[in-house]
Amino acid sequence: MSQNEIETTGSGDLDAVTFSTTITMTTNNSMTTPSNYSQEEIDNYLEYLDIENAKLMVPTFLYIGTLIMTGLFGNILVLVVYVTRFKPSTARIFIISLAMFDLMNNTMAQPGEILDIYFAYRFTNNHLCKLKRFFNYFTTFSSIFSLVVVAVDRHRKICKVMRKQISIRLAKILIGCVVVCSLSISLPSLLLNGVKNIPTGIPGILGTECKYADNFQKAAFPKIFLGFQFLLFLSSLTAMIIMYSLIGKTVFKHSKFNFKSKENKMAKRDVKVAYTSNTNNSSSDPSSTGTASTSVPSPEPPRADIQTEVRLPVVQSNSESEQKPYVIQTPPNPRSHQQKATLLDVSKSSPGFDKIVATAQKVEKNVKAKKMKTRTTLMLSIITVVFIISYLPYLSISIIKVFNKNFVKNMSQSAFMAYNVVLRSHYINAAVNPLVYSFCNAKFREEARQVLCFWKKASK
Repeated sequence: MSQNEIETTGSGDLDAVTFSTTITMTTNNSMTTPSNYSQEEIDNYLEYLDIENAKLMVPTFLYIGTLIMTGLFGNILVLVVYVTRFKPSTARIFIISLAMFDLMNNTMAQPGEILDIYFAYRFTNNHLCKLKRFFNYFTTFSSIFSLVVVAVDRHRKICKVMRKQISIRLAKILIGCVVVCSLSISLPSLLLNGVKNIPTGIPGILGTECKYADNFQKAAFPKIFLGFQFLLFLSSLTAMIIMYSLIGKTVFKHSKFNFKSKENKMAKRDVKVAYTSNTNNSSSDPSSTGTASTSVPSPEPPRADIQTEVRLPVVQSNSESEQKPYVIQTPPNPRSHQQKATLLDVSKSSPGFDKIVATAQKVEKNVKAKKMKTRTTLMLSIITVVFIISYLPYLSISIIKVFNKNFVKNMSQSAFMAYNVVLRSHYINAAVNPLVYSFCNAKFREEARQVLCFWKKASK
């Protein structure tokens, strides 16, 4: 090949630049035809096209490479922490499954995308092409179906508290169903996808790329397959949006009711009950012998002119047949962050005291459980929102390309570079999810810090 003149217009399709090329080859001062090109000349030309395409795809390479490294570290850390440091629960099962699907995306789908981009005109491995497309479909639908199950679980916990909840065993079965459904939807891609011949701008010289195989280019089945997947994807997104809207509506109603209700406001306080013996009371307050103290943290400093009195259920004392209500009197103390409440008319051996302690502990446990459930719901809803947002650019571009066939061809070089990054926005959620766990879950942060410290010490 003695002379090579290439004119690049900056147009492109989904994965590679479509070059408008004019090549003039001169051999012994005479024009040659494509049939006279040696295999070495053809290979050199295709390699040149790949290199020119790769130059335009540098931002995409950096983008996907960053996601791979971030996702690998984050999802492995999530798996280690949740498998070894968290107690069994439905949320734990869902988070572990999402991390596994994201890790498959990081290790299979995204590296395959880099190979697909780099060998835009020389992708010749048919089996690798099929696997790459398969894992793209499988990880996408596994994640979205898992998030639908999560939305159902959160909806039942928040909006249907009195109904039967999803058990740990049922959660495992549902994740198994998610895997089976995702496999069923993704398996046809192994048949449809493969190495496809593409024009290079010179008659007789063809490149190869990973797309639908040549024998399916004019078939109706690929269009039906894509249409079914698209409708399934949109219906799943719609279901998640509806369920989280209902969750948000319920949470807002409860918050509004609790804000207006003083009784609910009191019930939300952390209550700690401690029994003080006669000896301890005599050392601290001689006038309070044989009483029990209840420490009630108050979120606001109490007013000095207000004394709180709460009547507890009637309990019969051992020493007296007369039934007396227990009264908690809260002395004012504007300078203290805690109010000391004194339980009156309670003997040390009163059987009602144990009941009071048990009730207080139950209230505290229920408050903590409710707060944990709300935080978990918030965390999982943020993961769902991130998933939806990450797919919106891809879906928007796909719709635009259906109605505007020249959408990509009319792009400038810089616009085309940005387009290829935005087109792969759906890979973001596989790397961002661990960050969401870290920001929304204090326990995860603490456990992850301990795991990282352990790894650091073990590496020395």
